[in-house]
Amino acid sequence: MKNICVRFLHLLKNIGTDVLFLYKNFFHWNISKFLILIASFVVGLLLSLPFFILLLILALIDPIEWSKVMFSDINIYMSIAQYIAIHPFYLLAEFILFVIWVALLFLWMSYHIILESNLYLHYFKKEKLPVKKNFYFDASKIYTYFGILSWLLAYLMLPILVLLWVFIVLFIGFKFFFLPEILLSVILFIALAICAVWFLYLSYRISFAYLVFVDQVDENEPQKSRSYVQKSLALTSWKVFFKFFSIIIIFTILLAPINLIGANMENNINEIRNYFWYKSGQVQIVDESDQFEYEYLRWLFSEKTDDELISDLQTLYFQQVVYTLLFFLLCSWVLTMIMTSFYKRALVMQWSKVKKEDKKEKKNEKLKNIKEEKSTKKKDKTDKKKK
Repeated sequence: MKNICVRFLHLLKNIGTDVLFLYKNFFHWNISKFLILIASFVVGLLLSLPFFILLLILALIDPIEWSKVMFSDINIYMSIAQYIAIHPFYLLAEFILFVIWVALLFLWMSYHIILESNLYLHYFKKEKLPVKKNFYFDASKIYTYFGILSWLLAYLMLPILVLLWVFIVLFIGFKFFFLPEILLSVILFIALAICAVWFLYLSYRISFAYLVFVDQVDENEPQKSRSYVQKSLALTSWKVFFKFFSIIIIFTILLAPINLIGANMENNINEIRNYFWYKSGQVQIVDESDQFEYEYLRWLFSEKTDDELISDLQTLYFQQVVYTLLFFLLCSWVLTMIMTSFYKRALVMQWSKVKKEDKKEKKNEKLKNIKEEKSTKKKDKTDKKKK
């Protein structure tokens, strides 16, 4: 037990040292982050552009006057509802294209994970990757990335499909076999808990696939996308899961005060904004909870005038911009460095150790077999001489 704690603290110390290396190279780190964001946005925009062009063409040829909808005196949702009744096809088609475009834009923007992984693997080696030499628009890397992403989504669909199957079976049991509702609720809750744990554990097991890919990118023979996911599954296990989970919890606690500052700022902005919305009638008081919130906000800001609240809101907006900028410069993507360090120091080292032990065992077994063969041959020769 003592040795386990010592090893864990040693690992934690090394990961902390790797994180500190980011701040020692503060300007290089942030310039690289900025370029990665721009490159991933451009990749996402280019790959989702066909859907955006279709959406734009449809918006130009449809009979809906969008300027009147956006700047109408009546509620925008009521305006859209009226147009849905008149032109359901156009609005439905535009909505579907918009959802596909936004989904693909954000999905393909996630290519920044590969660019981050490459940057942080160099940082782990105490090297600074030249800002121009990342895989910004490398077609083969983009293709492999989306291959890996497809496999990750396929793996993560397993617990969801199982839960869906359980739900269908329970629905059939309730509808046609009149099983007790309490029993079905208990079974559904247990199934939901199991599938949630399975989903989280599976997410951990496959989360290192991108690092595996970037780490092996210099190998001569390119591998199939699935092989990187399988390697991630092979590297991870329940034994190191608790170690990984503990490290994430420790660094989350360290970052918690910074996150609380941002959350408190957002809460203050929402309170002032909601107060003005209730007061002006932009948000209608529908039920008791709305009335209670409005009364609470009136009491909270009873000692301040509207001009003072507007000034406070402007100050909070400025502080939020400063906070967001500082958070990006100081805290964003630190988790990737933690994962990279854990991958190299805990997973890869353990894998190498296991491989060495396997080689040693195979070598010993081979030597043993050779000795046995020699002994058998010697015995056969002795028997022949006796005859």
